[in-house]
Amino acid sequence: MTTSSKKIISMIGVGLMGHGIAKHICSHADYQLHFLAHSGNQPVDDLIGLGAISHDNLASLATRAEIVLLCVTGANEVNAILFGKNGIADSLADGTIVIDCSTGLPERTK
Repeated sequence: MTTSSKKIISMIGVGLMGHGIAKHICSHADYQLHFLAHSGNQPVDDLIGLGAISHDNLASLATRAEIVLLCVTGANEVNAILFGKNGIADSLADGTIVIDCSTGLPERTK
């Protein structure tokens, strides 16, 4: 648990689908949303206005996460984020939950 009472959700993929999810997370008092600044994001001023925190790199985002929410295109992107060069898998604390909301194939997600 974080030093505050809020759980930190780190989100990668605040695009068309992810933005709505991010906004919903921001509306719950039990969670603090952190997200990756990315050119594919929808405008995020509303999220920042709701208290979300933007990060410029995956490492910064991953070290704070209790839950990582991936809302990216598919299995290749998920694999790159987790296990590629500068991937976050090794930076996540034990017990971190990773949720994949991509449209990837379930076999690849496993």
